[in-house]
Amino acid sequence: MKYYLVAYNGNYADEFNVYFHQVMSEDELESAKNIIGKTNWDYEEFYFGTNESLELNKYDLIGCLNKARELTDEQYKVLQDLGLCNMGFGDGLNWDDILECANNYLETDE
Repeated sequence: MKYYLVAYNGNYADEFNVYFHQVMSEDELESAKNIIGKTNWDYEEFYFGTNESLELNKYDLIGCLNKARELTDEQYKVLQDLGLCNMGFGDGLNWDDILECANNYLETDE
């Protein structure tokens, strides 16, 4: 099975950098592209911490998904062994939350 490292690297109000990543299987990656691609988000706010939020748009997210880096078996094992396969930023800013939000958006939009 192939695994990919999907990363987001942005900036919060020119104050600090925001980084999060997740390891996805090939099927998960294709599903994420499909889900995000179906939204019509201009910008969606994702909160982390007490009052900080980052506005993400679907084109930036799809760009991250398209730049996913294929991992070797050894790289995947190291990340898995270290517990680093899904690293969010703060509380609530990670790929799982973004995809859950997109799914909820699509369900209410239909």
